[in-house]
Amino acid sequence: MQSFEHDFQLYHAGDGKGDGNLNSIAVEICVNSDGNFNKALANAAELVKQIMNDENIPKSHIKQHHHWSGENCPGKIRENGEWDEFLQMVDDKKVESAPDREEEAQTVSSGSGGQEIVTLPASSNSWRSYPVDAASTKGNEKGFLRPSKFGGLQYDVLGHPQKNVVTINTDNFGKGNIYVAPDTGATISNGSSNQSDNSGGDSGKAGQLKIVGVNNAAIVMDKPNRNNSSNLGTVSKGDTLPLNGSVRGTGSDTGYYEVKYKGQLGYITGQYGKQV
Repeated sequence: MQSFEHDFQLYHAGDGKGDGNLNSIAVEICVNSDGNFNKALANAAELVKQIMNDENIPKSHIKQHHHWSGENCPGKIRENGEWDEFLQMVDDKKVESAPDREEEAQTVSSGSGGQEIVTLPASSNSWRSYPVDAASTKGNEKGFLRPSKFGGLQYDVLGHPQKNVVTINTDNFGKGNIYVAPDTGATISNGSSNQSDNSGGDSGKAGQLKIVGVNNAAIVMDKPNRNNSSNLGTVSKGDTLPLNGSVRGTGSDTGYYEVKYKGQLGYITGQYGKQV
C-alpha cells in the first residue's frame, strides 16, 4: 500500500533535516504475528526493485533505516544477518521499467452518446497500462496512468478483449489495455466521457461556470475532496454549468466550485473553472 507520492517530503528516517528525511523513499515491511516473513521479504524486494526502476535509483542507494538514525531497523533482517541476501533478492527480481506516467489529460474522449466510460478513481496513485498484444499482467506494462494527480481519470472504452480488461486510448501511450476488476475501484458506465449536454442554460446563485484549463473535459465530483469523492460525470472544455459559489474543500490549493449538475450538487476543482 502506497501512503504518499514519492516526491512528498516526510519525516520517516529519524535524521532531522538529513538526507534520509529530505531525499529518501521509505519502505516498511509489515508482518502479522501469524504471517509469512519470507513472503513479506520477497514482496519488499519486488517493491524496492520497482521503485528503483521507476525513479532511476541505483542499487548503491538502498539503505537500512539504521543508516540514517542508528535505530536497529530493519530489526529481523539485521538480527539474522540477511541484509546481503535481501539485496540479492532485489537483484533477482524481474521488473520491467515503464515510460513516464500519464500527466496531461484529465479526461480523454473521442466518443458520442451511449459510449461506455471507464473511470479510474482519484484514490489510486498509479494504474498500469498494457500493450494490446500482451497479457495484462504485472511486468508487461508500457506505462503508468496517474488518477490521483487529476482527481480521477476517465476514458472511452474501445473494447473488452478479456474478462476484467478494457481497451482505451491515451495521449501519452496510445491504445492500450487496463485491468478493471471490481476490487480495483474502477467503474464502467454508459454515456460518453465527453458530455455535451451541459452547455449553456440556467444560471445558479453566482451565475455560470465555464470549463477552462483542461485538454478535453473536467470531472464533476460529488463532494469537494479530489482524494475521497465519486465522479458524477464530466463537462467538456468551454461548456458552462449553473454556479452556486466556491468552497475551500480538501486536497486542492485552488479550492472547488459548487455547481448544479444533472439535478444535483457537484464540485469542480478551482483551476478548471472560470466564473462568467
